[in-house]
Amino acid sequence: MSLLSLTFLSLYGTKQLWDGYLDWINYKFQKNQDNLANACHSLGITQDEFQKSMAYAQANHFFSQCYRLKSLVVFCLFFSLGGFSIFESVVARLPIGSSDHPLVQTFYFFLIWQIFSSVTKFGYHIYRQHFLRKKYDLPVGHLSGFMTSQCASFGISTLINALIPIGLAAAIVYFPHNWWMVGVLYSGGVVFIIMFIYPVLIQPIVEKSIPFDVDSTLFKKINHLIAKSGLNFFRIGIIKDKKSAPNANAHAIGIGYFKKILFHQTFIEGSSESEVLAICAHEIGHHAHKHLWKLCCVNLILITLTIFPLYSLATHAGMAADMGFNETTPYVIVFQFYLWGMILQTITKPLSNGIFRRLEYQADAYAAKLTSPQNMIQALKKIYIIDANLPHFHSMYSWYNRTHPTLLERVTALDTSMSPSPQHGTQ
Repeated sequence: MSLLSLTFLSLYGTKQLWDGYLDWINYKFQKNQDNLANACHSLGITQDEFQKSMAYAQANHFFSQCYRLKSLVVFCLFFSLGGFSIFESVVARLPIGSSDHPLVQTFYFFLIWQIFSSVTKFGYHIYRQHFLRKKYDLPVGHLSGFMTSQCASFGISTLINALIPIGLAAAIVYFPHNWWMVGVLYSGGVVFIIMFIYPVLIQPIVEKSIPFDVDSTLFKKINHLIAKSGLNFFRIGIIKDKKSAPNANAHAIGIGYFKKILFHQTFIEGSSESEVLAICAHEIGHHAHKHLWKLCCVNLILITLTIFPLYSLATHAGMAADMGFNETTPYVIVFQFYLWGMILQTITKPLSNGIFRRLEYQADAYAAKLTSPQNMIQALKKIYIIDANLPHFHSMYSWYNRTHPTLLERVTALDTSMSPSPQHGTQ
């Protein structure tokens, strides 16, 4: 094994150990119930709800650590036993289409890699999202429907995930001297286009939704809330399918004319009208602050930070052989970006997550103004209670891993917004 291969495996192993360490310190933090009992008490979370969340979190932690260890062992064995050269051989022998064309080769290679990756984690995903939730009496759908939904999601994500590698391979073939710049622009363009087409073409397949009853009081109140915000062209829907969306949630998707706000049926069933309206206002806030446009820009920056540093490294003549490949073909160069990008993500992940958390605070503040801080706080509590989430995490774990602030952080921020300004004092 070459020095470069050993370096990569060492960095990959270090990344897994770092992730495991953060999980461990968060587990110890949450196991010390004094850290959470006071938070739960201040948030009005009952002892039974707290104990249920603790048990679910500990089960999640144990299984996640086992899965992380399995992933490390499988990947290291695959890498050291020449798994990439085996994939190359499979691509070379495929009789379908023009398998000698670099773009076709790229599609085949990433398709095989996606299948391999999905098979190795499919069991974990089924257990964690279905059986573990069912064990702790959390909302779940039928297993057969859940598996069907996951297979559909896999097929669509595989096609989408192949778009960027194929585009990068095309840039290498047709723009060999400045292909990284073309690759950055192309990748950013794909992200931007998906923002437009996802609500129309992809979401209806992955998460089947139905429109609100237009005669319902809740629908009329939501429309009044949208009118109050001054925004137009919203489509409001409910994802009734618990097999694809079992948790209590809502999310904003689409940009421009294709804006949508989707509620999970689990949240609608377990929440009051005021709570639903507060979460709706939160999602409206994402659109009002143009967060989805900003996320497009963030993704473009992250793509640049990934492609540019690895440009000269991935195109080095001997790198492909050192990493276990037989040839330096376009798809091999692209895949090396993928591999080293996993390592580089250790640096970019906390940066992007910090931006995401800031956007969530902005949407919370917008919802508090559009409805009320009390309603927003109550709605956030309801989501955490329904899904048995804990209200607080270790600060380092949150800083590195979480895209959303903790419940305690969000409630504290909303409470602060209700406090009178110091210069005005109180009566």
